[in-house]
Amino acid sequence: MIEKIKELTKDTALYGISTIIGRFLGFILVPFYTNVFSTDEFGIQSYIYAFLAFANIVYIYGMDAAFMKYATVIEKDKKKVFSTGYIFVTITTLIFSIILVFAHSWLAKEADLTNYSQILVYVIGILFLDTATLIPFSELRLERKAARFATIKILNILINVSLNFILILGYGYGIEAIFISNLVASAFSFVVLIPTIIENIEWTIDKPYLKKMLFFGLTYLPASVASMIVQVVDVPIIRELTDESTLGIYRANYKLGIFMMLFVSMFHYAWQPFFLTNAKEENAKKIFSKV
Repeated sequence: MIEKIKELTKDTALYGISTIIGRFLGFILVPFYTNVFSTDEFGIQSYIYAFLAFANIVYIYGMDAAFMKYATVIEKDKKKVFSTGYIFVTITTLIFSIILVFAHSWLAKEADLTNYSQILVYVIGILFLDTATLIPFSELRLERKAARFATIKILNILINVSLNFILILGYGYGIEAIFISNLVASAFSFVVLIPTIIENIEWTIDKPYLKKMLFFGLTYLPASVASMIVQVVDVPIIRELTDESTLGIYRANYKLGIFMMLFVSMFHYAWQPFFLTNAKEENAKKIFSKV
């Protein structure tokens, strides 16, 4: 039992490295953004990211959680579970993205973002790439490859932050630089995860597994949506009641308190695969109570 808890502690520490670095660099970007952008512009990027966070949940519709559940329950067919989930999610993500690209001008108008319609195209690209990496990242977590997971996340963050400084200070870009940097960093993560995808994919969709995964994932979706609404609903409300400038000031201060969520994020990444992997152990209840 002690060994199991040591495993969880080690994984939490490894996930924690990428989480801490990510939060710290994100923390550094706040004063940078508030110095180079107006409060209105900072408010706009906060508003767009709020919808990006919400759309991420809808795009994956709980299939990452479904993969982790069934990959541990049906270990002999793990590749089949991976392939079924990954191929189906990729197809639906591609369909969603194509529809949104064609509708981006209309979406910009409806969201009162007419001057930033091109940014929505970058956001759609980010959505596609991030969704395409969720199940491969879940595979790394299940395999307890926390070091590889953390390395990819750290490099993603470093690329993102570096490009922010280069594009804004070196080339005079506006807030679109934030989204271009994110898009490039997401593309990097996808590329380095291609070996993981190839290693686990069988290029077939198993219909019985798909039904099970969709049932679990879609059941999981309302809770995920509700949780995300709680996290981001303040953004559109503040924008509606006040203006972009006030929203920018609010979100800048909000981000300064983000360190409080560090341990929660670190533990979450390690706990979910740990729980699923050890749920069948005879002394599972004792292990979990000790944790």
